[in-house]
Order: sequence, then C-alpha cells, then structure tokens
Amino acid sequence: MPQTDRERIADTLRNLASGHTVGRIWGRREGATADEGIEGNIWAADVDDIATLIAAVLAGQGTVEEIMRRHRL
Repeated sequence: MPQTDRERIADTLRNLASGHTVGRIWGRREGATADEGIEGNIWAADVDDIATLIAAVLAGQGTVEEIMRRHRL
C-alpha cells in the first residue's frame, strides 16, 4: 500500500540522523550558540506532529497557526 504524504514526511524526518531514529526535533533560536546549550532551544515537537503540520500546509488546509490549532499541536 502506498504511503501518504504525511507518512513519507514522517519517515524522512525519522531518518535525518544516519544510524539513529529521530523521535523529537528541537528548534534553535536564530544566533544561538553551542555554549548556550538548552537555553538556545525555542521549541520542540514530535516527528509525527511536524509531519502532520507539513502535510496539511502542502495540501492547502490553512495557515500554520490554523492547522496547529485544529490538530492541537
């Protein structure tokens, strides 16, 4: 059975780190340095939630904010 766009996106995100399965992705503040450690992180999300958001945006299902609200992301 063919994968949905969301499933393909999630699989791609899970396999970003060669040899390691990714489950959660952190966003860094622009200009954050390694010395700042955790303080440089401004958001984190599960791979499946990010995939849901990207697939919905690509499908034209609303703005990022609308989709996040609808899916409770």
